[in-house]
Amino acid sequence: MHRFFPLLTLTLLATASAQTTASFVPADWPALERIARKVPAFAGFTWGEQHGKQVLRLALTDPRQENALRSALKNDPYWTQRAAKWNLGTGAVSMQTPVSHLLEVGRQVQKERPNATLRIDTAFGKVRLNAPAEFTRLLAAKVRVGSLLVNDDWRPPLTVSYDVQPRTVSLGRIPKVDRFATVGKLRVTVRNTGLRVVEFGYGCGGNLPVGVVTASGGKVPEIGGIACTQEARFRLIQPGETVTFPSFSWNDLRKLKPGKYAWFYDSKKFPFTLTR
Repeated sequence: MHRFFPLLTLTLLATASAQTTASFVPADWPALERIARKVPAFAGFTWGEQHGKQVLRLALTDPRQENALRSALKNDPYWTQRAAKWNLGTGAVSMQTPVSHLLEVGRQVQKERPNATLRIDTAFGKVRLNAPAEFTRLLAAKVRVGSLLVNDDWRPPLTVSYDVQPRTVSLGRIPKVDRFATVGKLRVTVRNTGLRVVEFGYGCGGNLPVGVVTASGGKVPEIGGIACTQEARFRLIQPGETVTFPSFSWNDLRKLKPGKYAWFYDSKKFPFTLTR
């Protein structure tokens, strides 16, 4: 059986930094409101990668307001102090829900449940409630805030498509000393095909390993003794964004004959040709 490892559940360690910089408890809300009054398109902050490093990104319903937002943050002592600890990236991400709307939702919930533990999560454009999912759903319906109120365990639907490359592999180019029979730049690309940001979880040292099957879906020899680390990572992928991950194969291509095969990832097949 091919060892496809499903997306890992994110650990507290993996999410701690994102929660402290893109999520805001009620004590932070007046500071959010000050910026929202100056820049109505302000949608908060989110996470992304630039030049191979994780950075905090500005979020706006109108990215053309980036300069106005940077100026407002720079001239506010609260945000100047807070941003000093951030690795703030360039550019701005387009989000659908402004902070002003999230603040309205948060205050509606507070009015209904004064003792509720709430935070505004601008990475996903949601207000999070520390409560069971069913209770949160009923409360959201009661105060008429729709899908903007979610509980702490909520994760967005994984609206992604995949591709695995290359589609032609030469046996003669696979290094004989490479235990994993690495095929050049074997890679998996993940594209967010939805309208909202998704949270993509992965592990295995930053790789997305793939399996190999015959063209008809049959098994091929595996490489023994492979184990992935338990470290859980995550990557936010914005709508329309494509992210490429390095990969390796669970199967030993050097034991195969030239012919038609397929990469296997997340129950999907991606045909490739193995040549001499």
